[in-house]
Amino acid sequence: MIPISRSPGSVKQYYHEKDPIEKSNGHWFGAGSKKLGLCSGIKQKDLNFIVSGYCPDGKKLIQSGATSKDFNQKGIWKKGNKYSEKDLVVNSKGKEERWICIKDHIAKNNNAPDPQARHWELFGHRACEEIVVSLPKSASIVGYHVGDKAVIDAHKKAAQKTAKFIEDHLVYARVTKNKKTQAFKTGNAVIALYDHSTSRENDPQAHTHILVMNMTDTQKGFRAVWNDRIYELQKLTQNVYQSYAAKYIKNSGYEIISDSNGKWEIAGVKQEWIDLFSKRSAKIDQAEAELKEKAPDFIKDAVIRNDAVLSSRPDKDINMTQDELENLWENQVHKKDILDELARSKDLARSKNTDYILMACKAIHETQSAFKESQIIDVALRLSRGRFAFDEIEQAFYDALKSGKIKQLAAIQHNQKAKKFKEVLYSTPEMIRIEHGIIKAVREGQGQIKPIVLKEIITKYLTTNYNQRKTTFYLDIFCNIS
Repeated sequence: MIPISRSPGSVKQYYHEKDPIEKSNGHWFGAGSKKLGLCSGIKQKDLNFIVSGYCPDGKKLIQSGATSKDFNQKGIWKKGNKYSEKDLVVNSKGKEERWICIKDHIAKNNNAPDPQARHWELFGHRACEEIVVSLPKSASIVGYHVGDKAVIDAHKKAAQKTAKFIEDHLVYARVTKNKKTQAFKTGNAVIALYDHSTSRENDPQAHTHILVMNMTDTQKGFRAVWNDRIYELQKLTQNVYQSYAAKYIKNSGYEIISDSNGKWEIAGVKQEWIDLFSKRSAKIDQAEAELKEKAPDFIKDAVIRNDAVLSSRPDKDINMTQDELENLWENQVHKKDILDELARSKDLARSKNTDYILMACKAIHETQSAFKESQIIDVALRLSRGRFAFDEIEQAFYDALKSGKIKQLAAIQHNQKAKKFKEVLYSTPEMIRIEHGIIKAVREGQGQIKPIVLKEIITKYLTTNYNQRKTTFYLDIFCNIS
């Protein structure tokens, strides 16, 4: 799934429910959590405060993003509505907020809103960004049905590594000075991690909900998180998780098989077993196919897939026990059969050592001459699945840069709205030589060939949008049209 912005009410009502296998399934993570004194398991009242923009002692940290008076009783935006004073609460910063009680019997009693209670919803506030990381089905089968705790521990460790990657690389805040807004990396986050063991069809499925709360500590106190980078680098985030999970599981004694896109499974788990325990995926696939028939061509596949996940989602069976799950799974596939196949697969030969950074450079250079750090690491992680994890590939990139195998070019300045930050471009010495040769050939050839068509004729048939004007500009430079 792609990252999703969550409201306070949705977080309060769902994530703190107990899992049938992962009994203590929630814990805090990140430097921002430690700053707020959130250093252990997640308590419901602390979670309720945090998702509403409060610190655990009840002090308001983050102002809601919209005027709370502009929401009706169902949370629907109604700009012209007027509300009585009882609908509004003044927080510790002197700002008005609107709280809605989702329990009718409490609402009728006109009780005062309580930010730490589950049944009070603050509208106009973005609680968090949710990123879900999930083990491949074969690993979930081995971890939960076969019962190898090392596989589940590998997943949890990989999820924490991913949360650390998000905190270090994707959490930004914004500051406005002289009417100019700049985004800056803070390097700290308030993150809640919830480990779950099953899909909504009660199949084994190890996954973790990483909730990046809408608050980050800066030199001037806590600010709201600027979440653009979380969405821009969502594929890399999933790739980071899969790199760690595959590496840790391989190190625990299993062989990994993967394709060119980095999709992997544990060798020895038959595809028919994977399909059997993928009932939820089958329903999502069916919903996705139906949505694609109706969706306009401009809707991206990732958006359609995400809508299919949400539209086909059944209620989770919170009453199922661990014993009932184990009996259900054993009746579908015998644990002994899986163990026998896993034993046969462990004799596969180990792969030779490979320079995955240079392999990634060659792959990228097939379509482009320069690349960002995030691009080269993303490709290298896919190529090295099960052999190297993110921190090793990142270090290999820096080693290649230091040794001269990769060269730094220039920095891109992003200036769209609040997107004001720099990203460096890189290339390889070989590609730089090729590009210099192309530029030299173009310069030497200018004026040597008679134009095929005059510039005035081309301009006449071009409309005035930006991309076409830019095309004319490059024709001027490279074709020497006059």
